[in-house]
Amino acid sequence: MSVDYNDKNYDYISYWGNRSYEHNSEVIALKKLLPKKGKRIIDIGAGFGRLFPVYESRFKEIILFEPSKKLLEQARDNINKSTIDKVFFRIGKIPIRDRPNLGLSLIEYDCVLMVRVAHHLEDLNSAIASVSKIIKKDGVFILEFANKIHFLNILKNSARLNFGFFFTQPYKVGTFILWHPAYVKEVLEKNGFALEKKLSVSNFRSSLLKKLIPEKILLVLEDCLQKPLSYINFGPSVFVKAVKS
Repeated sequence: MSVDYNDKNYDYISYWGNRSYEHNSEVIALKKLLPKKGKRIIDIGAGFGRLFPVYESRFKEIILFEPSKKLLEQARDNINKSTIDKVFFRIGKIPIRDRPNLGLSLIEYDCVLMVRVAHHLEDLNSAIASVSKIIKKDGVFILEFANKIHFLNILKNSARLNFGFFFTQPYKVGTFILWHPAYVKEVLEKNGFALEKKLSVSNFRSSLLKKLIPEKILLVLEDCLQKPLSYINFGPSVFVKAVKS
């Protein structure tokens, strides 16, 4: 079922209130992938500013770019007023087609962040092509995507002898789209990016595990295993760091 983030009855902040492990897993990944310092970052699909504290101190200018007016207003309310002079809020969708009218600077960005956006996109290539136009040479693009071939999906489809599932084309579950890591790498390279690092994230996203094992322990394991498990695309979420060539 599709979610309307502008719906006054839908509380996206509460949604994350019940997903502390998933949130902290993403924070761990971003701390490993983000540049330590930079001039400008744009967070595409920034939502209510959930990830803002992770990159806030690393950049001099920050753009929160979000299609939902409601979420962007929440982001404005949530962000510390002492940093408001370097933070800009812009309504818009990916692919970014008209930068001046969106109030986006024509200056290129050191870093582009796109987390929990790709599963909403029908055309990943167009989205990444538009990112390629706004990022500077040697700029860092951090992309998260829902992983088509995560461990549980491999088990389920192998048991069903559904071997066609493992081809690289996207896979739709309701309105969400899962992406094959090989396909994502191909699209990145097509648009001038070199994949530098990959992490498997939210590897223990299981209601049973979260009930049985304290979150602190799960996060220690998460931190240790994000890189090793990326070699087998284990987790339901994959983060990649790509550099513009």
